[in-house]
Amino acid sequence: LGVPTAWPAMLDDLITNPNWRIVNKGVSGATVVQQVFWYDAFEQLANTLANDAPDALIAAFGTNDVGPFLPATILQAYQSLKAQAGNIPMFIALTPPRYDATVTPLKVSRIFELNNLIRHNFPPEMIIDFYHPMVYPDDYNTDGLHFSLSGHAKRTQEAFHQIDH
Repeated sequence: LGVPTAWPAMLDDLITNPNWRIVNKGVSGATVVQQVFWYDAFEQLANTLANDAPDALIAAFGTNDVGPFLPATILQAYQSLKAQAGNIPMFIALTPPRYDATVTPLKVSRIFELNNLIRHNFPPEMIIDFYHPMVYPDDYNTDGLHFSLSGHAKRTQEAFHQIDH
């Protein structure tokens, strides 16, 4: 959507450890909640575990989940995803705010509730804040949902700050 580089590639550029590399397995429109006939986080994780032997994972979902699913259901999906990852450290990203044409007060409240649930159910050192740094309209494309280059840069910095302990 007009952004030449998404945050995972920008994060890979920041990593100076030659033993680390960032591999983006994200799929546009994916959800963390499992759905029939829809590509979800569990399929992405199974593929990643089978093909990449990751040392750590970043799960950044929620934006596509908050419409059809309750925050408690989304949290349970994150917890199940973490369990599927086993002993591999998994960072969980807070769901960013939305400003698109389909946003409703219900979605706004669900994002807020979901992020509170994540904060209360995962260790702080494993949470990446993709919510608070985002500023509309500066960090968004004209659709109010997808990020501009500055939005991706902010996500990159937040992820780097958490994983670079």
